[in-house]
Amino acid sequence: MLEKNFIKLIRNNIPFYNFIRIETVTQNGFPDLLCIGSKMDTILMEVKVAKGNKINLSSHQISTNLRLWNMKQGLNYIIVYVPKYANNLPPNNIYLYEGRKTKELALKGVNEPPTANNWHTIYSYLLKVHEQRTTKSLEISQK
Repeated sequence: MLEKNFIKLIRNNIPFYNFIRIETVTQNGFPDLLCIGSKMDTILMEVKVAKGNKINLSSHQISTNLRLWNMKQGLNYIIVYVPKYANNLPPNNIYLYEGRKTKELALKGVNEPPTANNWHTIYSYLLKVHEQRTTKSLEISQK
């Protein structure tokens, strides 16, 4: 599967976000998608299609994702499409990883345990984590 086709799947399966594809030549390693939702945290996603069990992450992608995770307190992710021919994994699975796991992903590939897998679990996880944080932020800002 091509990355652009995977992005279409992401748009269809995580409908509470509006996705803006980022194509940049000025900042190496910047995530592919800006995800903006009504009453939700804005997050960033690096989109990857695994090659077997491997996830190809450049040194720029690793350092940028780690830096973003530390700066923005957990507002960036890597979402990975795992093809059916990957060893010892369910066919055509979708994995979500926190941005802080980028280095482990580069080393272990999809053998690194995901934060969430399959569309339903990813949908629920993002909604739970990022809808609540915005609500709390609004409560604090109104005081």
